[in-house]
Amino acid sequence: MYDFCLPNDNEEELLEEYYRNKIKNIVLCYYINDKKDLDIFKIKNILYYKKLNIFYCALINNDNLDKSLNLASELFYSDKYYNDLIYIIGKDFNYNEKISEKYFYNGINNFIRKSKKYYFYGISYSSMKKIKKNNLSFLIDINTIKKDLELFYNYKKFIEFAEKKYLNILIGSFAEKKEEVPNRYHLYSFYKVLGLYYSLNYLNRIFKEQIIRTRLAKRKDYFTKGFYIISYPYQDCKEY
Repeated sequence: MYDFCLPNDNEEELLEEYYRNKIKNIVLCYYINDKKDLDIFKIKNILYYKKLNIFYCALINNDNLDKSLNLASELFYSDKYYNDLIYIIGKDFNYNEKISEKYFYNGINNFIRKSKKYYFYGISYSSMKKIKKNNLSFLIDINTIKKDLELFYNYKKFIEFAEKKYLNILIGSFAEKKEEVPNRYHLYSFYKVLGLYYSLNYLNRIFKEQIIRTRLAKRKDYFTKGFYIISYPYQDCKEY
């Protein structure tokens, strides 16, 4: 089982709580506004916690479309940064439409805006089709939507629609404090209340596939879709 959280200089406290709650795969998320924020993903800042599997996620939050895409491209391809996932935070309808045409990131977060008239105000059906075609995912932030009943209802309707179309969905608590860290039963409850009926194995597969996409893109020996080097000459020979 996995969960997404939003640390604020309290990484160790959150990780200890996840360990106590028996959630093993933890994604540490950080908001990225400009290039100087990328330093957080350099190897000197990466944590190691032997009891858990720790992953790093960039949440790109910039109102300028070109800057957001440049940041996503840098994080997706550069092996200078040790991030596992890149999500772009949704803005208005046109912004979401444009980013859905690209593939060098893992998906979109907070993509629906409140509207009593439209369930999915902020993202079009054509954008959803492009995101699915590019094998991207929709990342849903429980901490945000549980504070607003109207937004919660819109996301619930989106999940109902998304499951029929087999869209890739990931859900995280986005816990910021120790007290907000869920246990596995809390997460099951979130899934049930939102009407998410994908199996846990299926959600884990989506999660792993998105990480693999980023890791392969950072590898210099990955040269085209479906083809990458799995071994090198002489790597098993002791004399080399």
